[in-house]
Amino acid sequence: MKRISLLVLLFVSSLNFGQNLNSSELDKSNSVLFSYSLLAKDSLRCDYIDLNNAKQIYSKVIDSSSHGVITEQKIMLDDAESIFYYKLNFANSDAQIKKRDAIEIQGHKFNIDSLYYGRKFNRKMPYIFSSLVNVIKFNFNKQKYIAFYIQDVSNPVTLPNTLILLFDISDLKDIFCYSLDFQASEDLKCFNDFDNDGFLDFADWKQGYDYQKKLFRYKLINRKFVLQKKDFVIIEENSSGYYINSKLSNWSYGNIK
Repeated sequence: MKRISLLVLLFVSSLNFGQNLNSSELDKSNSVLFSYSLLAKDSLRCDYIDLNNAKQIYSKVIDSSSHGVITEQKIMLDDAESIFYYKLNFANSDAQIKKRDAIEIQGHKFNIDSLYYGRKFNRKMPYIFSSLVNVIKFNFNKQKYIAFYIQDVSNPVTLPNTLILLFDISDLKDIFCYSLDFQASEDLKCFNDFDNDGFLDFADWKQGYDYQKKLFRYKLINRKFVLQKKDFVIIEENSSGYYINSKLSNWSYGNIK
């Protein structure tokens, strides 16, 4: 009797194992390795500023003490558009100074930390020790934009997120910046007109320590990126990477299946 019970138990266990295996295989077949290029069938035309051709205009000491030295570099990124990057370098110094890394466009200067923190910014706020990943120029719907992709090297991680500062430079007397927080994309594929309605869209998603399961679409309306709750992609994390769960996603603009 015990032998019969054991055989029944083994048979039921094998059925459960088979069901789990089939379920796992089904989930795996329904998952695609995530890439921003899958979100749209086309991409925006753009020009990448070659950061290898950047030229240093000057490097000068702006703060010095027995504890160390802080120097500032001014770097020309694009002569035609008059785009400059101001980079602070700290040598054995932990001084808190008001001056921060900055971007200059056509004579208009913007502190990177001020743009990121907004109204919360003051000299006591932590520095973003910026490193430029990409600077991209593009036009959309009669508007002219420059996007700066910036990583914070003070927070080294395996999969770093990237701060996007998107400048609308259509009117040089009224340059407007959208600070889009830290997110995973390092190029222009996170921007598009995904639903072809004439409005610029932004796909927001974070990886690594700040990983979020849902990628959401935001639409630019009246100088504000507005969340489109019904358009999202479920991105699941496992030991081999990030995978799209197309069954649970609600995204119909690219090829996520």
